[in-house]
Formats: sequence, C-alpha cells, structure tokens
Amino acid sequence: MEPEDTVARKEEDFQEDVNYFAYGANMASRVMTKRRGIAPIWSSQAHIMDWELSFTHPGINFLEPRFANITPQHGSVVFGVIYRISVDELYTLAKSESSKYTFANAMAQLRDGTTLPVIMLTSEAAKSPGLPSKRYLDLMLEGAKEFHLPSTFIKHLELHPSKHVPMLSPIFGWSMERVHSLLNSWV
Repeated sequence: MEPEDTVARKEEDFQEDVNYFAYGANMASRVMTKRRGIAPIWSSQAHIMDWELSFTHPGINFLEPRFANITPQHGSVVFGVIYRISVDELYTLAKSESSKYTFANAMAQLRDGTTLPVIMLTSEAAKSPGLPSKRYLDLMLEGAKEFHLPSTFIKHLELHPSKHVPMLSPIFGWSMERVHSLLNSWV
C-alpha cells in the first residue's frame, strides 16, 4: 500500500478521537503525558510500511541539530507508538511541535496484525540528514523500550551517532523540561 499524500488538515476535518502515530521523542509516554499534557485513551506499539525514519527536521544548530522525521519510501518500515487521543489533544500536540510539521495519513499495523488508520506529523522543512542530540535519542530509546519495539530497532537507535556537548547539553535538556512544564501548567 502506498502512503497517502501529506495533507494539511483543519480541526473541523476530524469528527472523533484519532490514532496519532509517534515515531520520535513522543514515543515515550512521559513526554506525551508530562511534557505535552496529553492523556491518551490507549497506546500500543505499531509500525507503518512504506515510510522511512530519518533525522532531517531542523533543530537548534549546536545542541539539538536534528529531530526525527518520516518520509514516504517504498519498502521501508517505521516503528513507533499509536496513541488514541482526542481531536483537541491532537491540536495541542501539533501546537507544541514546530510549525514546520504537517499532518499525514497512513495505515499502521499492531503486533497482532490489526491495521488502523493513523495521523502523524511530517516535516515540511526537511534538511539533509544530521545528528540528533543524545538527549533526544535517549527519549526515543525510552519510548522504544517502554513499548517493546523490535530489538533490531532498539539496537539501531542505541548505535546511532548523536550530538552531545559536555556541560551544555545536560543544562539545555534540563531547561527544555522546565520550560515545557511551565507552559503546560499555564494551559
């Protein structure tokens, strides 16, 4: 099955709860619940066919050079997590991400073979592949392990090179967590 075209969607396009497919740091449930302030109805490991994971979404040059992105690629597979969330939470999530992401649709397969339509965010601002920060890659690993994604995928993440600047990276990561916490407490 070919991936569906990326389509910008409006809130009124969605009539009910949606299946959001997370493939980056949002795979970690604590990122979704604590940082994003989202309370999923349920969640499950899943994968989508004919898409490819890359680190091509632009970040903050020195400390967070690239974030995860997915692009259509026949024959490839992306592992991730489906979160069943409300339409309001989908838009809360989208607003907490870069404005350079847009919605895309695909079919995801659960471990038991069930397929579900999903909505995901893909980057319109893709750049050449680069390194994610160690902090970001660690969040992806946390989610991958939490949801028991395939060991080959976990090993791929563990071996993937990352950017880490001693002293600055931990301070930056801590600062980002505090800013997200403050923003969520005001909403």
